[in-house]
Amino acid sequence: MKRILITLLLLCLLATCLTACAGATEESEEGDEITIEVDFTEFEYDLLKNATLVLARVEVLDELSEENSVTETGEKATAYSMRKIRILDVYKDNSSKKYKKGDEIAVMESTAIIDGKYVHAKGYDKLAKGKKYILFMSDKSESGKYSIISGNNGKIDLENISENPCFDIAVKTLAEFESNLPKSEIKKIIESKVKKEDEMAASGSAKKADIEKENAVIYYETNGKKTKAAVKQ
Repeated sequence: MKRILITLLLLCLLATCLTACAGATEESEEGDEITIEVDFTEFEYDLLKNATLVLARVEVLDELSEENSVTETGEKATAYSMRKIRILDVYKDNSSKKYKKGDEIAVMESTAIIDGKYVHAKGYDKLAKGKKYILFMSDKSESGKYSIISGNNGKIDLENISENPCFDIAVKTLAEFESNLPKSEIKKIIESKVKKEDEMAASGSAKKADIEKENAVIYYETNGKKTKAAVKQ
């Protein structure tokens, strides 16, 4: 069991060239939760987008459970879950399937329920049933199954934009694929280093971007000029 737990969350790291880990992993257990220290590679926006086979807005259709968790023993013991999602919109599709709105597929997530315990990487929250996300997915695992690229780096929680660990990725993705901004303005945002407004104020930077979920608006500022653009709700 320990071998399975140590290799959990490395499936989408070691079995694919799209992710990597550095240093040792550590395991801690508290109650019904097991947390593993894993160093996910954090891709810049353009690299992440280029490495993605399918980029889509999705809705999660199931709960994480022992039924959709998978453990594999042997020389390369692994554990993961296969989560069911519905595609709401497709922004990039270099697959042979050519997905469309309404298609339901399974995506590999590096979390699992093992013997009643929730196992996951530190700082990574599982996909929640009924919630909407934008997922950067690849099929570079040994099994060829679709997986989320590099943990939080490849997952955008659309209901808690400001709380996304990779805030820069979230804002740039929304600006490019879900805003009404002209291409020239999108280019400015993508080429900027985006941080939360309070972080930008602390650093004294003149470029900033943030999102107001309630009004579905992205605000960004360059050279002292503040602009807003509508995004999908």
